[in-house]
Amino acid sequence: MDSWNPRIYRRAKTTSEIMALTQENESVNYFLALPIGEVAYYSNSELWMWQNGTTIDLSSGDGHVDFFAIDTKNTVMWGEWNTRGVWFAQPLPADGVEKATLDTNLKFSLIPFSKREFLSQKRGSIDYAVESGRPSLESKFP
Repeated sequence: MDSWNPRIYRRAKTTSEIMALTQENESVNYFLALPIGEVAYYSNSELWMWQNGTTIDLSSGDGHVDFFAIDTKNTVMWGEWNTRGVWFAQPLPADGVEKATLDTNLKFSLIPFSKREFLSQKRGSIDYAVESGRPSLESKFP
């Protein structure tokens, strides 16, 4: 055997029964167990969730997952460089997951000004300005 692909197994506490959650042809890189028993794992450039014997593709073929984490409310969170957002998935009481996304794209419009003119807007202790078509951010401290 030239290579070895790690697999994820689950052992039941009460019966000590061992069940393979991933297949031999998957290359598992990372995994996290949710508090309610589901497992989220990164394999073959995709983020997956194992739930009650079913495997669900969380990243839906988009791939390029930069990070993933779980919280105490059984939510899987991940970021993908090509979609510029933070994704969330939470297992449903029946089979399946509910997904949501937080768009992290920065959107602003640049207005051309002469070199000495600028537009500024005060937000708390930070001034935002666009000068000569180039964005700048200058922090103001008392």
